[in-house]
Amino acid sequence: MVVDAGFILGERSVWLIEGLFYYLGEPAVNHVLREVSRLASPGSVLVTDLVSQSLLTSPWMAQALKAMEEQGMGWRFGTDDPAGLFTMHGWDTKTKQPGEEGARYDARRFSAKAGSSWSFFVVAQRT
Repeated sequence: MVVDAGFILGERSVWLIEGLFYYLGEPAVNHVLREVSRLASPGSVLVTDLVSQSLLTSPWMAQALKAMEEQGMGWRFGTDDPAGLFTMHGWDTKTKQPGEEGARYDARRFSAKAGSSWSFFVVAQRT
């Protein structure tokens, strides 16, 4: 258990969960967020990236998603409401999309054009 490895409950912590959530099913995503929320004290920060449900259901992504699934790397989770997801688990969020100020990664990463709502960079603070 993480607390047995030197984690100090009650101290603020930083959580980086990068490149994970889209490979999990929704129940597993919520399980991870429940556990992190249980351990994270107020003021803790969680940083993650997410794709939208709209991306996972987009016709132009169907072939790529099928190929990923065939390679054992299928994407299973996306949300069109990242703020709602984290609020449900007790976090205040700031979300950015590729190409926005402060999101320093390729604007074409998961989107057909810059500014689409198909991927998110989330910075959340535990309330």
